[in-house]
Amino acid sequence: MTDEAIGGPAAPAPAPAQEPSQPGPEAPLAPELQSEEFAQMAADAFAPPSTPSGYDFSDLRDADPKVLLEVGQALHSEGVPAGFATMARQEISRIAPAIQDDASFELAVQKCRFDLDAQFGQRAPEVIKDALAYFDRLGRHASMTGAVDALLCSPWALASAAHLERIQRAKKGR
Repeated sequence: MTDEAIGGPAAPAPAPAQEPSQPGPEAPLAPELQSEEFAQMAADAFAPPSTPSGYDFSDLRDADPKVLLEVGQALHSEGVPAGFATMARQEISRIAPAIQDDASFELAVQKCRFDLDAQFGQRAPEVIKDALAYFDRLGRHASMTGAVDALLCSPWALASAAHLERIQRAKKGR
């Protein structure tokens, strides 16, 4: 069969794929990333607020202030960054309505694991292990148990918690 018979002349062959150039381990960081100022900005981004009242719960107008104080204390004692706490609260608001019983919880957890496998491939078990270590510490606080359960259904929350766990381990030298 000719090219014309199947819709016209053949398209030119694609150029051979080239491997993206990646700096080797010996590549130095850009000077601005080596500065003390940058190091402090990075540390601040993952630091908890200076006090337990530094977490923003302003959108939870109907919540019991005593419970919010307990949550703030739990988050602060575990060193949870304010940005993570805010995003986690938004994830909980999105996820919680879909979890009606144990079966819907298990289904949501399985979907989350499937999504993590797709995103991280062979690294997914490591991500899950690190996230569970982070959430286990939070779950020791009675005020955090329900929130942690909901976050186990969020690929974003698990990936973020794994990252925060690795940061905390690095700070402690483990």
